[in-house]
Amino acid sequence: MIDNIANVYLIFWIDPQYQEPTPQYIYLLTRFFQDVGSSPLYANMLQYTDAQGRAPTGVHLSGIKTDRTTPFPDAFRTSIGSDWGAYLHKEIIKVATSNGWDYHTAHNLFFLFPIVSNGCGAHGYLGDRSDEQNLQHGSPIADVYYPYANGQEQCVDAPQSPNHDHISDIAMGIASHELMEAVSDPYLIGWSDQNGNEMADKCPLPPATIDLQIAGNVTWHGNLYLIQEEWDNQRQGCVLEGP
Repeated sequence: MIDNIANVYLIFWIDPQYQEPTPQYIYLLTRFFQDVGSSPLYANMLQYTDAQGRAPTGVHLSGIKTDRTTPFPDAFRTSIGSDWGAYLHKEIIKVATSNGWDYHTAHNLFFLFPIVSNGCGAHGYLGDRSDEQNLQHGSPIADVYYPYANGQEQCVDAPQSPNHDHISDIAMGIASHELMEAVSDPYLIGWSDQNGNEMADKCPLPPATIDLQIAGNVTWHGNLYLIQEEWDNQRQGCVLEGP
């Protein structure tokens, strides 16, 4: 568990020869990470404590970098994710080193957004964390893959899009899922249920709380989002706000 403040670093890895993001993609994801740490949803994390009673309390967006100079390896064009750990580590370490970011501490969480996907997940977008992908003896990481198959066709449209950008709205929803799991279970030895589900795995997508008038389900700091609900142990159900 990442107690107190999680320092989040965002890396947008773009190969212009493969796929460009939508115009608002980086802006909206950056805004999401600026808003989420003080949101009612993040307050739900206060119940996920360690043995000393410490809990996640907030998110600080500590760094952002867009890398357009490093070409994707050939593996990115032929497969999807399962054996990408070495490539992801190399990219994160390269960017972190060049920007003076510490990737040896558990309070620093790295989100890598490679703008590529040769496959579609169950909801058209893929997010992943695994113990093998975490930097050895260092910071946890999460990766979120852009929802295009073979660099061309969009995998899925979200049923609603509060920011009028389906790609970015889906990305923020999956980033929220991975963030909540990363802070409650950064090394896959933290919180999970008897079936191995982490807390964000227990709530459905798309969420059942969408307000059709605004095409979203939460407003944080005046900004609309379509966000997955998270599991509340105390109420034994899925919620959008803490206890």
